[in-house]
Amino acid sequence: MDTVFVSRDKELARLDAFLADAVAGRGRVCFVTGEAGFGKTSLALAFARRAQERHQDLLVAMGSCDAQTGLSDPYLPFRELLGMLTGAVDERGAKGAATEENTQRLRDFLRVSKTLISEIAPDLIDMFVPGVGLVTKAGAIVAGERGALRRRPATRAVPAATEAAPMADQSRVFEQVTAVLLEMAKQRPLILVLEDVHWIDESSAGLLFHLGRRLEASRILVVCTYRSEELAFARTEWRHPLPKIVSEIKRQYGDVAVVLGDESPEEIRGFVDALIDTEPNRIDAEFRRQLQERTRGHALFATELLRDMQERGDLVKDESGRWIVGPSLDWSTLPARVEGVLEERIARIRAEVQELLTIASVEGETFTAQVISRLKQLDERQLLRVLNQELDQQHRLVSEAGIDRVGTTRISQFRFRHQMFRAYFYSTLGASERELLHEDVASVLEKLYEGKTDKIAIQLAHHYDFARMDVKAAQTYLLACQGALGMYANREALVLADKGLKCLNRSDETREHTNLLLELSLLRAEALRRDGHFVECMAAFRQTAELATAFGVPEALAHAALGYDEPRWRCNLDEPFANTLLERALERIGPQDSVLRVYLLAHLARGSQGSMSEERRTELLEEAVGIARRLGDTRALIESLRLRVSMDRSPERIQWRMETLDETLQLAESIGDKSMYMEQLNFRIYDKLALGDSEGWTRDLETNGRLAD
Repeated sequence: MDTVFVSRDKELARLDAFLADAVAGRGRVCFVTGEAGFGKTSLALAFARRAQERHQDLLVAMGSCDAQTGLSDPYLPFRELLGMLTGAVDERGAKGAATEENTQRLRDFLRVSKTLISEIAPDLIDMFVPGVGLVTKAGAIVAGERGALRRRPATRAVPAATEAAPMADQSRVFEQVTAVLLEMAKQRPLILVLEDVHWIDESSAGLLFHLGRRLEASRILVVCTYRSEELAFARTEWRHPLPKIVSEIKRQYGDVAVVLGDESPEEIRGFVDALIDTEPNRIDAEFRRQLQERTRGHALFATELLRDMQERGDLVKDESGRWIVGPSLDWSTLPARVEGVLEERIARIRAEVQELLTIASVEGETFTAQVISRLKQLDERQLLRVLNQELDQQHRLVSEAGIDRVGTTRISQFRFRHQMFRAYFYSTLGASERELLHEDVASVLEKLYEGKTDKIAIQLAHHYDFARMDVKAAQTYLLACQGALGMYANREALVLADKGLKCLNRSDETREHTNLLLELSLLRAEALRRDGHFVECMAAFRQTAELATAFGVPEALAHAALGYDEPRWRCNLDEPFANTLLERALERIGPQDSVLRVYLLAHLARGSQGSMSEERRTELLEEAVGIARRLGDTRALIESLRLRVSMDRSPERIQWRMETLDETLQLAESIGDKSMYMEQLNFRIYDKLALGDSEGWTRDLETNGRLAD
């Protein structure tokens, strides 16, 4: 018996009503909830397919949260659905998110979607969607039609002190994702399906909340599926983010839940009847009653139990090809839980095929055919035939999940049709066997994605962590943490840094990897700073400074000192130890020209207003400016010049300030730093006002207003 979707008329009608509102310009978020196996995803996809048939211009995009890496994989569901809307159509279509018609619609929409991304949301290129085929990231700021700065350069490593204020960049990401989806919906109504949001990462949760508040005048319906029982458990020191979001969205839109599993006995009987009647049969009312009582409307249990009964001969076909109850049926011998049904049915699959699925379960709910073929030394074509014909079409345990490409390498992805299938195979492994297989899977994945391992850094780190390859795991957690910070996903970066440090702390090789320890410690402190946890981040930076001093690593000490000083200055804290750290770092760095020396000098001058003469502070900044010019480092030069301008406010120096501000504005524009550009423009407005240049300061004020939009 195939996996089928039956008897959800009430739930479909409710979703249809939500969609009718959205198509009419009254968008919303809704939630499909229920325990594992009750058919949440099946309902969402059946609704989406039916909606596509009824609305010829409707587009459907889908993103999933991941059970293994979801908590620390930034924006995963939104990256997937934006990928579908901007080019990754074929890769996601196999999951059932789109009919062939919808896939063609998505392809036809690419010209529009790519233009919108390029014009409205340039920061998302290479962060949420691949840059190839959209626009080139390199280059200076491009002035828009209204004079707004619209491009940023690729991220580069700079000291923490030069970064934007905490949460500012993440807010820009939220706004750009929201803006581009709203603009797309003006062209075509959208259904956005977010699967398994009980595994949602913190950044995606924040983005979902931000988007949800902006949908009321849009043609967007967001459908989220989740298991309500998962929300009761805290996943970190923070509470699960979803309950608050659900409450806020309910307050905004009213009752938006479609609950599976609370059906009346009559509704459950209707589901059982519809499921049985998907094939010709002469099955009596008593059998239907027994199936109803045993499965209680659990879609996966009922479907798998019927399949099991067919395979074992409890249900047989009569001479006309209709299913009837066989003479050997004994309800007492049938499994009482879905896990038991899975175990009995899987036991009838060939042992060598079960072994393939066991390896697949180690990789995750989504797995890679090439990983299995290399580990088992199987012919790839032969394996794909087994996966498609035997495990998909015959046993209905897996389905195709698309094709990824790394250069000329084709990576064929499949997924278990239900997380419970994957959990069953994984549970059959002992602890030692799991460690070995996680190591093997990571090794093959690393080779498959050679040169692009940053794309799967979180998955690699997870596998090396489970394999107890502590140093390798810490290295890949470091790479994943850097990627998360580059996406302004601060909570995820903190989780990844903590995991990396935990791996190092249990390793016997920690002292041989002091640089790795210091890098992870610095990233952890920086994630705390960007997330607005200033007290905690200062403690983390101070602890890292002590480690750097003990290990004799002056560069790490300098970064820690700068990180410690930034929240002190931003929050106007009386913290004299910050200057002590900066002076200690300057001494260790030495007198030679370096970018770190520029920042240390600038920060020391900035933080010594009450303890150092103005003449000495000016000397420090002049030295910083000179080093930055000799090095040709634009950001370092901006940092030292802007502090120099902010310190020297004497009326007789106003012409020098104007010339210097003109230079910093040109420098900020050359590297695409909108925040810095606006800050320096504000300084110039004040000085133009003091000079009586009403036309000049009015023009600058208007420019600043356009940039803030």
